[in-house]
Amino acid sequence: MIMKLSEMSFRPLFFKLFDWAKTEDASKDRLLTFCRLADCIADKLKGLFTLFAGHLVKPFADTLNQINTSKTDEAFFDSEENTAKSCLLLQFILGCLYKIFLFDSHHFVSKERAETLMMPLVDQLENMIGGEEKFQERATMYLIPCIAQFAVAMADDSLWKPLNYQILLKMRHASSKVWGRDGF
Repeated sequence: MIMKLSEMSFRPLFFKLFDWAKTEDASKDRLLTFCRLADCIADKLKGLFTLFAGHLVKPFADTLNQINTSKTDEAFFDSEENTAKSCLLLQFILGCLYKIFLFDSHHFVSKERAETLMMPLVDQLENMIGGEEKFQERATMYLIPCIAQFAVAMADDSLWKPLNYQILLKMRHASSKVWGRDGF
């Protein structure tokens, strides 16, 4: 259905769904649903999705920080399946960002967006939510490709130095799963 909508029809629909997901009193399951939808739409629309994705940068960065167990001990979801849902949400956000970066042909990753996303993405290298096995799967399938494509999509080569520096700082992590041959 989305492929048949014009930009003028799709834009308000997409932002209405975004507002629905971000409503303060709403269940965080809505955010999970929206991120899954955004990931699927990014896959279908490819480079056209970057026209709408600018509004997702800050909320995605905030959510990545809120789900990161190295930054907070608070559960993101108020349910028994917090860990499973948090892992799924990470997968959808990282997958969506990867596709945005991969299909970016209009310099979507500006200096401001790069600075907004850099630390939340790099900090995911220490996020052990779901245990070591889930971390390995997430790092291999989603996080490392996302960070690599993020570096490729940066319009400003001067941003590579801080990105590399921040990744190298993560090599000091106590867990060999983060810096060892199993992590990278």
